[in-house]
Amino acid sequence: GRCCDVPNACSGRWCRDHAQCC
Repeated sequence: GRCCDVPNACSGRWCRDHAQCC
């Protein structure tokens, strides 16, 4: 998914908001 291509996508707030993509 697109959000997994974001730097540090699987850490911090981004991961909490988009955990399904990690």
